[in-house]
Amino acid sequence: MLLASIMRSAIGDKLEVAGALRGEPIELVPGETVSLEVPAGAEAILEGRILPHVREEEGPFGEVSQYYFSDVSHVVEITAITHRQQPVIQALHPTAREVSVLAGIPAEFEILRLLRAQGFAVEAVRISGGTSYPHAVFSIRQTKTGQARQALFVLLSSMGFIKHAVAVDEDVDLDDPRDVEWALATRVQADEDLVVLTGLVGSSVDPSAEARGVTAKVGVDATKPFRERERFERIGVPAEVRERARAVAARYLDRR
Repeated sequence: MLLASIMRSAIGDKLEVAGALRGEPIELVPGETVSLEVPAGAEAILEGRILPHVREEEGPFGEVSQYYFSDVSHVVEITAITHRQQPVIQALHPTAREVSVLAGIPAEFEILRLLRAQGFAVEAVRISGGTSYPHAVFSIRQTKTGQARQALFVLLSSMGFIKHAVAVDEDVDLDDPRDVEWALATRVQADEDLVVLTGLVGSSVDPSAEARGVTAKVGVDATKPFRERERFERIGVPAEVRERARAVAARYLDRR
């Protein structure tokens, strides 16, 4: 339910998305005061209506970027509250890693779908959890020069919430930050491999952006130069050598 609530989908009905993720339909019951169906297993249900043309100041409150923000928000008039006898309400602290993971999984899927739809052979996408998801890294198989750079342009110009992006080759482990840093350290020349875009729509909770949400974005092409890929082959230990080393280590540990 939490994943579905934050996921943007062409289906539109987030309860359908939640049911698909769960593998079975979400049981629903009629609302008490609204003509909507609500999850039968919810801990608590707040029913109401959004008042038209009514806005009020909200905040300041902590956001995922770890700064305080105020906003002018819709006003909801609550018409009913139903709950279990002893409801357990899960609160997501805006600066906790739980929020980054929750938002990151749908964002990774969205970026993957976007880039593959544009014809890029993207292997995987990861959102950096420590940045509240404005940073992305993706691995790509290139068949010609410039594809990684073009993919960075598409990503940064299409996804407002992505501020910095890194493209790496398929030999880089996206789940190992040290591996990504290694690619940045050994495959990037700043005067050739940076993509800087200005005047784009950014995140509304980025305090460094202009008041109207306009921001600059940076892409880093940390892939091997296409015509020199042989020169950038990484050091590798043959599989049979690794197996022998594991066997020796196991025998040594057994003796201890």
